[in-house]
Amino acid sequence: FHMFEVHDVIRGNNSSRSQAIDQCLRDNPCVPCSPDSCVLRLVQETVDPNCLFSGLFDCSENRFPLEKFCSSHLVRSSLVNLGMTESIIPWSMLAERAESVPNLYISNALKALERSALIMKSISENLAHPDEDCEETADLATIPFIPVLQKPSSYLPLPWGGEGHQFWSGDK
Repeated sequence: FHMFEVHDVIRGNNSSRSQAIDQCLRDNPCVPCSPDSCVLRLVQETVDPNCLFSGLFDCSENRFPLEKFCSSHLVRSSLVNLGMTESIIPWSMLAERAESVPNLYISNALKALERSALIMKSISENLAHPDEDCEETADLATIPFIPVLQKPSSYLPLPWGGEGHQFWSGDK
């Protein structure tokens, strides 16, 4: 498929598109997500760049569909219907984002802290809309992404629980 052929198929009326075409669109990397259109992703690997949780991703990770590809409301709506992440972030994607926090902290501490806060907000949102994939939350609980307040220099000579750690996991 050429990018614009896929665009035309996705843009087509949802009711007139066959289930076979929808399945083909879900099963094949066909959504251009890089400026040169060379990186194609599965629909379910893409993230709506305008969603509340788009800050969990960097543009360099090529998770956002090209603007010119999904500029039409019809195409964006079809991508969401086919599985593009728009509001509820899958647990596996949250775990992947949580694993990125400590490395991101090395290069950009502020961005890492913002990502950590967004992950916690996403967890809260996911728990408000439970589904059958909740067993994946156990994986997330073992990933150290929760920032630890460093011991203040004027702190009493008592043990500090987070001493020597920048991040803790949810099971601490």
